[in-house]
Amino acid sequence: MEGGAADSLTSSLVKIATRESGVLARESGRAMMVAGGRSQGL
Repeated sequence: MEGGAADSLTSSLVKIATRESGVLARESGRAMMVAGGRSQGL
């Protein structure tokens, strides 16, 4: 029973980490595009 609880907790953490890293990647990509647009504008 403890193993099952640990597995579900681990999978939950993995899902959260995956979602967070996806958001971070999207945000950093947007920031890079904005920075690139600014440097091209100059």
